[in-house]
Amino acid sequence: MSTRLRHILIVACFVLVFALLLSVLFTPPPLTRAAADASCQLTWQPVSAPAAGSENELRDVHALAANDVWAVGSFDSTSTLTEHWNGTTWSVVSSPNAATGTSALLAVHGIASDDVWAVGRNRISQTESRAILLHWDGSVWHTVPDPLPTTNHWLADIAASSANDVWAVGSLVDNTGLKNLVLHWNGSAWTQAPIGIPPQNPEALNAIEIIAPKDIWAAGAAIYHWDGTTWEMQKAVEVEDIAAFGANDVWFTGAGTNGFLHWNGAQWQTFAPGASPYVGVFHAIDGAASDDIYAVGDAYAHGSLGISQHFDGAQWNEIVTPATARNTYLNGVSVVSASEVWAVGSFSSFLPPPSKHSVILRGTAPCIVPTPIPTPTPIPLQVPVLLTPPNHSTVIVLRPVLDWRNVKNATSYRVQLREAFGTWQTKATVTNSEYKTPKLTRGKMYVWRVRACDATHCGKWSNYFGFTVK
Repeated sequence: MSTRLRHILIVACFVLVFALLLSVLFTPPPLTRAAADASCQLTWQPVSAPAAGSENELRDVHALAANDVWAVGSFDSTSTLTEHWNGTTWSVVSSPNAATGTSALLAVHGIASDDVWAVGRNRISQTESRAILLHWDGSVWHTVPDPLPTTNHWLADIAASSANDVWAVGSLVDNTGLKNLVLHWNGSAWTQAPIGIPPQNPEALNAIEIIAPKDIWAAGAAIYHWDGTTWEMQKAVEVEDIAAFGANDVWFTGAGTNGFLHWNGAQWQTFAPGASPYVGVFHAIDGAASDDIYAVGDAYAHGSLGISQHFDGAQWNEIVTPATARNTYLNGVSVVSASEVWAVGSFSSFLPPPSKHSVILRGTAPCIVPTPIPTPTPIPLQVPVLLTPPNHSTVIVLRPVLDWRNVKNATSYRVQLREAFGTWQTKATVTNSEYKTPKLTRGKMYVWRVRACDATHCGKWSNYFGFTVK
């Protein structure tokens, strides 16, 4: 080799090494979730709410899809109010009322676009009320017979695991005082379901959340759990709403929780709200995943001020709402996806003439950064056997429960879920052999898989199962 060629090769080597050093020193680190949240935080925008009367109030909202969202409440303090979002605009949908007295809807829950329930209260007099049960069949709202027509009672919330497994909760008053009320729909009729007696006074149920048919939470003046056989009181604390992401990941909020109360499957933990000049009571909570949860409510600030906060997996943080006018109340929240959230409530004006109108907020996040996928490490742990939903099956709920067999020596499981032709993403790490998915999209096919882990390593991924959301 000539001396000139040797010099050229030496210089080329130095240039290559220097370039590699520069790439290591100046390549930015991967974007973490915290960094992503800082630039992709959800922002609220008010959306025009149609009016059914001179005074309108929305109490709850439920999103089945980005173009299929229901909100319910009342107008003129006398009649039920239902409104629907078709992806472009909100519109008032006619809904029936009780024959006498005033009617108001307090909660709504959709199983499918043609299977939506709304519940509330028919106040006949100052001392007598009946429950309201309405069902949407895809074309019109129908009144469904109340199974307790002769008692003083009302309903505050409703949830379902399927079209044949719907639960509603509220309160009942008899000659001994106020009692908890639980109703169950089996696909053809509503019946009263028993619930634990304590605490004796007061009693009232405000919320219900279904993880699985034999894993249900209800709360109001206390927190109760249904194991498929009996209701058992878990904690005497005042709660207004529940959000569950698995048997070991359940959130509660309300006046008695000091912000937010969390059940991890073994113990209770209180989470303080994020720093804010206005922190009051949170009335509603919902999330796209266990590290992506929203809560809304109101705080006293020379009148009421609508407030909202977000949980990022570590702590709660305030999200500024555009409801800066006083006398704004946020009553309900529903998450469509990680990038879209709806909140509803009302605004009351005490300036003459007095008025009340509905408030609808739409929250959007400008970008979502996928969670990095860890590299599997082969260890002597069995591959999980997937159970439900069965492979090539169809589900009708937007948040189905994924179930698999327990693996010996496993202390946790990693769950991955994606659209049929999407990219695998780790959605959760759970300690039980089940996982309640985030809200999915109707008409799409999804695939999922699981692997078992111990304290230091994870085993191989299972084969994947696929299902379609009808």
